[in-house]
Amino acid sequence: MNSVQIIGNITKDPDLKYTQSGKAIASFSVAVNKVWYVEKEKKEKVSYIECAAWGKLGENIAKFFKKGNKIGIEGELDQQRWDDKDGNKRQKLYVVVSKFHFCNSGSGKATEETVCNEVPTSEGNPFSDDDIPF
Repeated sequence: MNSVQIIGNITKDPDLKYTQSGKAIASFSVAVNKVWYVEKEKKEKVSYIECAAWGKLGENIAKFFKKGNKIGIEGELDQQRWDDKDGNKRQKLYVVVSKFHFCNSGSGKATEETVCNEVPTSEGNPFSDDDIPF
C-alpha cells in the first residue's frame, strides 16, 4: 500500500509548469509541524514535504493556494532517481497528489482541530516520468 495524507502550510507559491505536450504540473512543498513534550518542555520539528499535482488538479492548486495557506493533500509517494552532471547518483522522494482539501483552523497552524473540506476529483497521475519537467 502506498498512501499519504498530510495537512500543513504551503511554503511558497505553487510553481505551475506545462510539459512539452501541454500537460500541467504544479510543484510545491508543505511544512508539517510536529509538537511533543519532554518533561513539560515543548519540542517542535518541521518537516518539508515536496509535492506534485498533475493536470486540472495542479492548475486548481496553483490557482487557489499561495504561500502560507493551509492545505490537506492525499496521494502516494514517488521516487525519482537520476545521475547529476558530475555523475553522482541523486534521488528525490515526493508526494504525487490525487486529492486536495481546503483547510482552516482558529490558530492559523495545522493542528488536530484543523477543519478540511474535501475537493472531489478522479484525476491521479496519468502521465509517465518523461512528462515531468524537473
